[in-house]
Amino acid sequence: MGGFFSSNNILFRATERILDVCVLSLLWLVCSLPVLTIVPASSALYYSCVKCLRRGERGPYVNFLRAFRDNLKTGIGTSAVFVILGVLFAWFNFMLGQLAPPAARIAYLIIMLLPVGMLSVASAALSRFDCTVRSLLRDAAQLTIRHLPRVTAAAVLNVLTVLTCVKYMFFMVWIFLPAVDALLVSLFLEPVLKKYTPMEEGLEDLPREEWPWYLR
Repeated sequence: MGGFFSSNNILFRATERILDVCVLSLLWLVCSLPVLTIVPASSALYYSCVKCLRRGERGPYVNFLRAFRDNLKTGIGTSAVFVILGVLFAWFNFMLGQLAPPAARIAYLIIMLLPVGMLSVASAALSRFDCTVRSLLRDAAQLTIRHLPRVTAAAVLNVLTVLTCVKYMFFMVWIFLPAVDALLVSLFLEPVLKKYTPMEEGLEDLPREEWPWYLR
């Protein structure tokens, strides 16, 4: 029985990971409810998913709550900017639906992937770097332009996740999809963040498993 309940048991580890995915998703949902906290909540979700679920560090829930608290001030300011932009873009989309042909509306929705991608990059960058609202928005815009294919892929994943959660709400997919989305998005954005993360002196001489989690 000791072997069955051992933390090294494959079934035990799989169950633990599934639980982590569900709890982190619920934490993100609760922390995002005020709307203006969606950026710090998304940043905390990205941080804890990459650090703990991908890189094997301990304490995913503690890391989530700590990251949410530490990034709250900058995150709220950044969220406010994106909320205002979202309202303006939604109004413009409504006007297009009334006045423009369907092709113009489809083209507009495709273009809208850019601000969604910028939001994705801003949340990921806030999880890794200390910055102000202004510098975060500036860097997110620059990274979106420089790494457009990766950022667009992240934006598509985020949009699909939101639409799936809304459409299948009663199937409770929102219990696990936010964390799964963060993990998938990290596959595209982590190489971007690593590129701009300075390597500490002498780190190249150490085995990769001894590097900080954010550089592995």
